[in-house]
Amino acid sequence: MADESIVLDATSEDLVTRLSEARLARGQWEKVEKGLRDELVTLLSTHDASVALTASGAKAMHLSRSERVTVDAKKLEAMHPAVYAQCTKITEVVKLTLDI
Repeated sequence: MADESIVLDATSEDLVTRLSEARLARGQWEKVEKGLRDELVTLLSTHDASVALTASGAKAMHLSRSERVTVDAKKLEAMHPAVYAQCTKITEVVKLTLDI
């Protein structure tokens, strides 16, 4: 991809502004969602429950737990560079950064 610049027309500039505003709103809503989720997990955990029912008996939510396995890439590369090289996959990532 070339490092060339273009000048945005008013419509395109509006798209950038709207995307920036959407990202800001998403971040704010994600904080609200995390707070609510944390409260509900605490509620279920406090009562040592995995399911919550509404007053009418309908299932409102459930809590499930799982384990996540991760690989320490830096440690693997340091300890077994050949294995690390054989298992490394490179993909192109396109990142759009808003500067306004």
